[in-house]
Amino acid sequence: MLLGSLMFAIIFGNMTAIIDRLYEGMSRYHQQMNLVKEFVRFHNVPTPLRVRLQEYFKHAWVNMNGNDIEEVMKDFPDFLQADISLHLNRNLLKSSVAFQGVNQGCLRSLSIRLQTTHTAPGDILIHKGDKLNIMYFISRGSLEILQGNIVLAILGKHMTLLHFQF
Repeated sequence: MLLGSLMFAIIFGNMTAIIDRLYEGMSRYHQQMNLVKEFVRFHNVPTPLRVRLQEYFKHAWVNMNGNDIEEVMKDFPDFLQADISLHLNRNLLKSSVAFQGVNQGCLRSLSIRLQTTHTAPGDILIHKGDKLNIMYFISRGSLEILQGNIVLAILGKHMTLLHFQF
């Protein structure tokens, strides 16, 4: 009888903790989404752009589970930020031809300068004529190169825009 009561208490306690974490995550999501909606309303953002902003937010939230890496890392000292960045970007750095043969110290320095960007399906990342001062590496998903409505190429995981001649 005592063992049964103890098991019930443990299971019930764990279920309550799980539900609390889910509720906390949903609460943060709605709070952040409300900030996006308030921004859109305050700045009178046109409907097509409003929809894109909200879709981007949803997509980024799902992919990052609501975690802002820069926000978490900013309180750590530089040497820990470099170690964390190297860990988070290890697959990209190992698989990209651009980084083959580069020593660990250089990879560590480069990794802290890498920024993760999420795009929602259908977003246009670069328009013809844009001046590019950054390089994109695809670590997940794919990217279509379009000319008008014609797909010229589809770039996938571990590819860069360097793989395509403009």
